[in-house]
Amino acid sequence: KGDNIMGLDQYALRVKNKAVINRFQYDYDYMHKEFFYWRKNRFLHNWMEELYQSLGGKDEFNMKIIQILPEDIDKLEEDTKSGKIKKYDADGFFFGKQPFGNREYELIMDFCEKAREEFKKDNAVFYESWY
Repeated sequence: KGDNIMGLDQYALRVKNKAVINRFQYDYDYMHKEFFYWRKNRFLHNWMEELYQSLGGKDEFNMKIIQILPEDIDKLEEDTKSGKIKKYDADGFFFGKQPFGNREYELIMDFCEKAREEFKKDNAVFYESWY
């Protein structure tokens, strides 16, 4: 019952490309807006954490942002379609225990499509999470 109180909240944000400082930050003076939300999709979160670490991120991947480039979206989509995303099943205390199912798959596919729409509008896409 208390499972809904705390947990992994995940967001995709859009900002203008000119606001991007680097893969880990953007200028907050520019408008940024959430355009996608997930709750407890640990597969996606762990996939993003691996990307974060591959780019030199060292801190705990909580309340951090990472820019998601078009090639990252292509890889995420490919990993999801192939089922490789399921290997990102490391759980965390707040991450939930649901298996990777149709809902998780559809949400990731929907996010990939929406991220590509943002790229066409000259926006950058960032992933952020909090648990």
